[in-house]
Amino acid sequence: MALAVAATEVASLLLLHRHSDGVITFAVKDDDGWQRVRAVRASALESEYPSFRDKLLRNSYVSLNAAYRMAKGSRGPAGWSDHNTGTLRYLCACYCDIDFYKDGLNLTYEEAMAAVRDYVADGTLPAFSVVVRSGRGMWLLWLLRDENDPASAHLGAYQDNWRNHLQLHGRINQAIVRRLSAIGSDPAATDAVRSIRLPGSFRNDTEEYVEWHWADENNIPTYTLSELGNRFGVNQPGARNEKNSVRQAGQCPARRAGYDAANHSRLRVLRKLQDMRGGMTEGHRNLAAFMLAANLYWVGCSQQAANREVEAFTADFRPALTKANCRSTVTCVFKNPAKHRKGFMSYRSIADKLDVSPSEAGLIADMLQKPFPASSRFEDGTRVTQVAPAGKRDTEALLRRMEIRRLIEEHGAVPSSRQLQRMLLAAGIKAGHVTVMADLKVMYLAPAICPQRKGEER
Repeated sequence: MALAVAATEVASLLLLHRHSDGVITFAVKDDDGWQRVRAVRASALESEYPSFRDKLLRNSYVSLNAAYRMAKGSRGPAGWSDHNTGTLRYLCACYCDIDFYKDGLNLTYEEAMAAVRDYVADGTLPAFSVVVRSGRGMWLLWLLRDENDPASAHLGAYQDNWRNHLQLHGRINQAIVRRLSAIGSDPAATDAVRSIRLPGSFRNDTEEYVEWHWADENNIPTYTLSELGNRFGVNQPGARNEKNSVRQAGQCPARRAGYDAANHSRLRVLRKLQDMRGGMTEGHRNLAAFMLAANLYWVGCSQQAANREVEAFTADFRPALTKANCRSTVTCVFKNPAKHRKGFMSYRSIADKLDVSPSEAGLIADMLQKPFPASSRFEDGTRVTQVAPAGKRDTEALLRRMEIRRLIEEHGAVPSSRQLQRMLLAAGIKAGHVTVMADLKVMYLAPAICPQRKGEER
């Protein structure tokens, strides 16, 4: 495959960004971190690029894909960057970052390129469009063209596109990484907002210039997103079921088995609670449904099967959840499961969120043959809440509640919220009586009835 360096930097950028209204972002990375320099409409790149080229001489980058807008306040064809997943419009290329120089490989550029050419020759990879010598490793790019306009980059990167183009783009990049793992492909580089080193820029750490080598400027290979998806067999996401959830991806079967066992145990806990209570009541219904949907996802259940399971699980709730509510809960989990993962499904969290009583905890422990806690509110009173100070407001609330508990102990009874408000103010803590009442409820100290006392000063 004959390689030739593109005539100019702008020419290379326009070969990558084949659109007119998309926004291209330029940035530098120095000791102060990542600094975005400028954002330019592709149609104005040739005229605007010289005005800020001197800021991109060293350690400079350009976005692989293009956004549909610049940041607010920008005027005209050039302005400030607003480059993120939510603003993408054009997908210009699929890619792979190859670190062939790392320990354990120690390959040269020529050896890595020879391996890549072998992969292309035997059909493991489709012909690439450009190889970028980044100063240490290299990048391979496969240019994307739009199905309706072959002269343009792929249009349709926006998140609400029903065909999930961003997801397919990510799956293709991941498939490329897997096929090139033997020569040091970077598994972390698969996202659509990635930037790549600018052609002709100088890299300080290696003291080398970045070079973009095009396969053939007169006949550059381009692909539609679906074509590349078919070549790598990722056009449809893999089916999920309980028997073969994600075991094939793991290298440690024993670890995977323990993970699955924990998820199945949580499912048993939720179903045991449902049976003991004869259905969840208001205040616990949506949380229980959400927990069930999350665990069904983590054991490898498909979304359709999860819908059926959640609908059956909630049928005895008082009142029962609607089918639309069940489907919405399952969709929320399957759309972004990682968001609700860390610490959300511990036994302690389940007990607190679903208010598990000591008798219920004992029956669950007998079923699991291991300890299971009751809700914190049934403990000795020293553990009032699970609030962990994560900021100023959380810290203020925790300190206020500690002072409220001290005042109640000194008073010997729970005063009214207005009395507590005045007592807190005397202690140097400002809070409204409504806030104080909310604190009492969180601490399970709110009186059942709090009538206004006759003659009480306000």
